Amino acid sequence: MPGAADAVRWCKARGLRVVLVTNTLSRGDAEVLRDWQRAGLADAIDAVVSSHSAGWEKPHPEIYRRALELAGVAPREVFMVGDDPVCDVQGAQAVGLRAVWRRTAHHRLPADVRPDAVLERLDELPAAIDPWL
Repeated sequence: MPGAADAVRWCKARGLRVVLVTNTLSRGDAEVLRDWQRAGLADAIDAVVSSHSAGWEKPHPEIYRRALELAGVAPREVFMVGDDPVCDVQGAQAVGLRAVWRRTAHHRLPADVRPDAVLERLDELPAAIDPWL
């Protein structure tokens, strides 16, 4: 996704822990991390939680709890960025995380979903989350 690498590097530069939480059919945590290594971004990722390895898909609370465990942080210290209003926004908020929705043409925002912030582009992330830091 355009701007993802810069957004992840910005988070790391701010001293934030970055955990990638992703729904995968057959690729586990190590394989997803290798993808980031090939892209030259493995140093910007602290951990990966894939649904294949975790045994749960987003929006199930356990996949988010695993990410919290790996990051060593409490839910109130975390924000999730994603493009799926149900999986990424409602799923994260159900566990107590703030949720940032990255608007795309693939997902519409249901009336009952209330993201904590909305982005048109990932380069808007710093301004959206800076008040939380």
